[in-house]
Amino acid sequence: CHGRPPRRATGCSAIACHATNRAILGTNVLAAAAIDRASIPRSLFEHCLLRRDELVTSPHILGELEEALQKPYFGVHAPCACAQQFLAIVREAAELVGPVSEIRGIAAHAADDSVIATAFDGK
Repeated sequence: CHGRPPRRATGCSAIACHATNRAILGTNVLAAAAIDRASIPRSLFEHCLLRRDELVTSPHILGELEEALQKPYFGVHAPCACAQQFLAIVREAAELVGPVSEIRGIAAHAADDSVIATAFDGK
């Protein structure tokens, strides 16, 4: 069995297996997935959309993604309508967890602590 470890089902001795993992894709991965259909980040995102893994996100990650997709670089590679459509797909497909726990000083970059907090809260 891949994914979460088996657990006993309530009220019986049967083993229930969860075939999916939970995945948190950071802002940079999601932004890259938005602009390059042939990229590894896009493959990861599509993997989650096909429900092979359950996509988890937070208000913080969504806010960063929306901000990133409005930057001039992304405007050249993903027109506004495409960026907004991608953002809508992320919002629809992902489980939103939050507000996220206060985790500080774990990641090499302080801004990435929120992604770790999302992983902790979305477990």
